[in-house]
Amino acid sequence: MAWSYDASLSTTRDQVRSMVGDTKSTDQQLQNETIEALLVDTGDNPTAAAVQAAKLIAANYSRQADKWVGDLKILASQKSRAYYELSKQLGKAHRSAGVAGCWCRCRW
Repeated sequence: MAWSYDASLSTTRDQVRSMVGDTKSTDQQLQNETIEALLVDTGDNPTAAAVQAAKLIAANYSRQADKWVGDLKILASQKSRAYYELSKQLGKAHRSAGVAGCWCRCRW
């Protein structure tokens, strides 16, 4: 399993990473292979793949519990909600780009 990102956005995989904010090598969210599979599933459409990527990340955080240790709070539920909201915003952008009757299987 690999993770890579090039800020020049020369590949659709890098475009997907940029859209979901998965650009820090020290805070990796999705492996290259996962994004490549999403791109195949969406007909190589980076915006549609980013919608699905954001949903996957949201699902991952939804499985984690919020934690409190003294004054320190780690709120995975907020991260989950934020990625789910991002998926909705990306979905709106995808639809408004004129993808009527979308063939990329994004289920809208």
